[in-house]
Formats: sequence, C-alpha cells, structure tokens
Amino acid sequence: MSDIKMRLDKVRALIQKTELLEGKGTSNEENIRIFCYEPENEMVVRHFVNQLETDQSLACHLIVCNLYKTFLSIQQSRIGNLQKKFNTNRMQKEMY
Repeated sequence: MSDIKMRLDKVRALIQKTELLEGKGTSNEENIRIFCYEPENEMVVRHFVNQLETDQSLACHLIVCNLYKTFLSIQQSRIGNLQKKFNTNRMQKEMY
C-alpha cells in the first residue's frame, strides 16, 4: 500500500511542475498523463483523485477523464446507431 501512496505523491508533484504546466518538451502536444495501478488500489486512487479535483491550492487546472466510462459511452453510441440502422432496414423491408 505504501508503494501506491508514494507513486501518488509523485503524481501530485509532477502535475505542479513548471515544465509540465508550460508544456515544455512536448512538441505542441497536449500534456496527458495516464496513471496505471493494480485493481486492489482502486479505492486509494479514487480517494486521491477526488482530493485533487477539489484541491484549490494546485497550480494547474486538472481535468480527470475516466477512460472506462469514455470507452463505454462510445460503445453504447455505436450500439444505438446499429439498432437504428437495423430497425430502419427492417421497416423498409416490411413496406415492400
């Protein structure tokens, strides 16, 4: 457990570094960071992220993106589009 806390402390320090905030060394790309962790550390990481989101003392504007929810939303949208196409095709066949 202490390993994850040390890694999270490094993340807090990283997101406040001037180089990161000014985008130096990224060739005009967005500064996006992905933090990988073991499933058993999920609650520790969630708590940490919640603290970061509400921390007014950070020197940056933090945007948290849950990739699982993002990918799930994309898939649901695709399924919805497929269902619409299927229903439209079925209605067209019934008309003839």
